[in-house]
Amino acid sequence: MDMEKILVYTETDEYKTVRDELLALHAHVRQILYWATGFVIIGMGWYVAQEEPRTIPLWLFTLFLYGVLDISAIAYVVNTIQIYRQGGYLAVFWESHDPEKYRMWHRLNRRGPRGGFLPDAASVIYTTAAIIILVFFLAGVSAHFGRPWEPVGFALVWGLLHIVALSQLSHYLRSQRNQQEIEWRAIKESPERLREIHSRYEMIPAPPPRIIFP
Repeated sequence: MDMEKILVYTETDEYKTVRDELLALHAHVRQILYWATGFVIIGMGWYVAQEEPRTIPLWLFTLFLYGVLDISAIAYVVNTIQIYRQGGYLAVFWESHDPEKYRMWHRLNRRGPRGGFLPDAASVIYTTAAIIILVFFLAGVSAHFGRPWEPVGFALVWGLLHIVALSQLSHYLRSQRNQQEIEWRAIKESPERLREIHSRYEMIPAPPPRIIFP
């Protein structure tokens, strides 16, 4: 096998490896979303089923549920940005010169698997979960299974902040997706930046020779 064939094989293998990683990440972010929403629903059902007097105050349990949403949303965002970073690399360095591959990946990188742009659905689901948690708290207070001194104002403000922030999730991720592609394009068009990036991954210098005394 000559050097040209070896190079083509190596590059094709890299493309397949990165693309497979991205498909796995798409599945991973969906699992993050499903597990978080399922946990919130099950958690509320568990709390309602507890007998009075409840050992966990309603306001504290509400903050816990919002904390679960926060951790889940952060994990979702971090993994989705990684999808766009790798997807932007493939789109700019691999698929821009191959119309067939570009069309195939364009759908995944920009919208996610079939069903639309995934962060749109995630934003709706997370926002709905935040609203449900807030309604759960207010209903609990009005039904008197919360304590009379529940900090209603604090929980209301905290819930509204989450609703507003989570509703902007898809807009933020769209901007990140576009930014990743813009940055990869700028790197591709700049030989200086390419050399700078490659220089960061050169092997560490060899250690100085050891002096062996007779």
